[in-house]
Amino acid sequence: MIPNKIKGVSIDQQVWPLLMVVFFISSVVVGTLNLEALYNGPRGDLTPATIGWLLLGLASFHAFRKAFAASWKAIIWFVGAFFFQLVGVSVYAVADEPSNFALLIIFFCVFLSFATLSSFIWHFKDLRDRLIIEEEMMFEYIPLGLWSMEVLFSGILILGALGTWGDWAAENGSELVLYILFMASFAFLLSHLFTTTERVENNFRELLEARGTKMKEEKAKLKSMKKAGITPVKPVASVPEGTCPVCGMDVLYTKKKCANCGLTVDFKWCPQSEEFVVDCPYCRTPTPYGREHCIHCSKPLRTLVRCSCGTENPLSEWLGGEE
Repeated sequence: MIPNKIKGVSIDQQVWPLLMVVFFISSVVVGTLNLEALYNGPRGDLTPATIGWLLLGLASFHAFRKAFAASWKAIIWFVGAFFFQLVGVSVYAVADEPSNFALLIIFFCVFLSFATLSSFIWHFKDLRDRLIIEEEMMFEYIPLGLWSMEVLFSGILILGALGTWGDWAAENGSELVLYILFMASFAFLLSHLFTTTERVENNFRELLEARGTKMKEEKAKLKSMKKAGITPVKPVASVPEGTCPVCGMDVLYTKKKCANCGLTVDFKWCPQSEEFVVDCPYCRTPTPYGREHCIHCSKPLRTLVRCSCGTENPLSEWLGGEE
């Protein structure tokens, strides 16, 4: 069992996110200083504002990569959401009186934007859930409920920023200061969101590294056994699903609730042998709960049952069902 400790936050992890936000907001402000001249002036002019916008944008991206080294590539989801909304707002800005077809394109682009953000949410929720069910490594539980709403709210901020820009481009009287406020709010929210994604991604990488190390150790062990002339033990025969590994009778399913969060979970119970049955985390074969070792592969077993809320308790402390 390898406990996962919550690592302290270094100075770099504090400074780089702040620099990312500062550079991003500065880039937006500098880009809007001369935006009217760029919009109304001759095409192809390279103004100081344009150069400053590009340099500060690159500095913001560099700081973002430094701040979130494990999960920075996930920004592609937000780039996609921004692109879809930009297309929709551009259609709105170009059309003096949008037709029904133009409105359909706009709504479809907005839909694609939020669908992209939703896929970002489900991706990291899937990673988090795969960490929850991992029994050999005790990962911290990372709640993603409020985080998911913040991701969707970031899409609203993008829509507000681009909508304000579209109104200004269409000369409908909107002020660019609103565009700056929307983009600044998005920058702060993005920094907060990726603090959570970084934790999930780091934990998942740790899991993959541990599995890779374990696989290398098992291969080295088999190689040394073969050199010593020892025949490796064949995998154990599988026990039919739904049967007791002790007496072979069909098991029943009894419901128990977590004493901490109240989540209901089905446990296998054999009325003949009066044993609870769990799957061994090593050989994945049903084995009686409460034994110190698996009856098939002889690996040591844990006596605590982990709930998705992150708590671990003996089965006797779970509420309800038969004991």
